[in-house]
Amino acid sequence: MNNRDRIVGAALALATALAASPSAAFDRAAWLADFDQLKSALERSYANLAWMASPQSGIDAPALDRRTRAAIEAAQGDDDARRALLAFVDGFHDGHFSELPYLAAASGPIEPEPPKPALRADDPAGGCAALGYASTASTAFSLPFETLPGFQLTSDGLASPFRAGLAALPDGGRLAVVRIQNFRAKPFPAACLAAWPKSGPVDAETVRRAAREHPDCAIVVCGCLAQREAESIVQMDNVMLVVGVQRRGQVVELLERALNEGRPINAV
Repeated sequence: MNNRDRIVGAALALATALAASPSAAFDRAAWLADFDQLKSALERSYANLAWMASPQSGIDAPALDRRTRAAIEAAQGDDDARRALLAFVDGFHDGHFSELPYLAAASGPIEPEPPKPALRADDPAGGCAALGYASTASTAFSLPFETLPGFQLTSDGLASPFRAGLAALPDGGRLAVVRIQNFRAKPFPAACLAAWPKSGPVDAETVRRAAREHPDCAIVVCGCLAQREAESIVQMDNVMLVVGVQRRGQVVELLERALNEGRPINAV
């Protein structure tokens, strides 16, 4: 899920959180305000809104809006209003737009957080598991592509991130099929395992190798190496920006400036 979808989901999470509080009296006006907030978030950030509002989508968005508002106005309590909002979301039939999970208020003593796991370069499986990478959905195709004559499975979705294959077409061509079972990063432990050996500390030789292997790219260096060796790093081939921790939020702006001026910038 990208940031836009999270923004949209957050508006719904705000509304549904009301239902999780047993001490809050039913406030119809608040639920209607949450519905308006959700629609505003959709208008600002939902990439598929134009398609959903078109006749081709098969969704009558104005009718869905009217039904939801009428359901909230007729609601007898928080549960009814919450179901109305969830029905509004379900009416889009879009897996990218869904309710975010929320936590109920603690009813007892709050236990201390467990210590952060030690991430070791020689333990990729343990590290990926500690970071929350786990396969949470079926990798099987939604249709029986494997039964097609001449179908070739190229990756199983277990040792590799995605299940994929090639199907033979009657005209002699081939159709590539890829199963993307989730739109978030954490459900793909194979991707984490593949990246783990490359995630070690970056040193000056890593920067030089990147310049040799990608001579047409502009290199940005940030983090510990930038803090320690900014003066020497900024002199290296292809390095256009060296940025410290305090200014990492300005990376895009600083890189655009460096490229426009045609000179590297040391922003440590």
